[in-house]
Amino acid sequence: MDRHPAVSVVVPARNEASSIGRCLRGLRAQDYPPELVEILVVDDGSGDETARVAESCGVGVLRGPRRGVARARNEGIRRTRGEIVAFTDADCVPHPAWLRELTAGFDDPRVGVVAGDVLGLRLDTPVARFVEEGRFMRADALAATPGGPVAITANVAYRRRVFDLVGLFDERLRSATDMEMTWRVMRDGRFLVAWRPSAVVFHDHPRTLAEMLRQAHRWGAGGAAVHRKYGHRASLLYELEHKAWMVAAGCAVAPARALWRMTGGRRRARGAGSPLFPFLQAARTAAFAAGWIQGVLRPEGDGGWDG
Repeated sequence: MDRHPAVSVVVPARNEASSIGRCLRGLRAQDYPPELVEILVVDDGSGDETARVAESCGVGVLRGPRRGVARARNEGIRRTRGEIVAFTDADCVPHPAWLRELTAGFDDPRVGVVAGDVLGLRLDTPVARFVEEGRFMRADALAATPGGPVAITANVAYRRRVFDLVGLFDERLRSATDMEMTWRVMRDGRFLVAWRPSAVVFHDHPRTLAEMLRQAHRWGAGGAAVHRKYGHRASLLYELEHKAWMVAAGCAVAPARALWRMTGGRRRARGAGSPLFPFLQAARTAAFAAGWIQGVLRPEGDGGWDG
């Protein structure tokens, strides 16, 4: 295909006035032919100045009522024209070479989805550093996710033809819509999913314990909902048991691991990891497990937001 295909970048946003400006400045600074780039922010019923800030950055803005992130992305797909549709989130900042590297993954005509890498933007709190060390959003980890890889919408691009043939994001899910879409493309079999770690965005990781626990709970509930949709009853029960054991084990070994870190047991280029990390891991696993239980026991309603 053309080395420089026309690209539409869709950014769903709700109440992101404080962060969307830096995201859009990063998109406007791409080393990609600007005449081939269309940027659309889909404002999902924000109660702040998200739409106004986006408009001041000189990009397209589509305002609408609060309907959920999957519907926002789908509306962005419908309202744009590019052969490639790329997605990132309002709390991300793309590297200047992001679009060039991401679209290069489509040189193989069999590829329908290209996923990039996600690095931490601000690592100024123990929680943010823990999330970065945990590699929860890194391309290599997501490509090897048990049960199936996940091309997360913080950094992914699709051929428009994929949506024409496979369908849009599942609007019935509150979260993990990117997981479900990746699985659906792979089960369909007409397109390959490729990983391009050189296509980088920087994500504003959770910086407080409460933010991290909410994120983990949401991901757990969404993951269980996707497993339930595809009839993976055995994996639902296995994961539930597995997470229970992980919570118990994490709580049991956290003090020992913290002492190990305090005494320099784990040295890296930046020094020893924080003694808090084992406790953060136990807390995150518990929140994910609680979300998984919620996802197993009851369906998620419409209008959710996982961005």
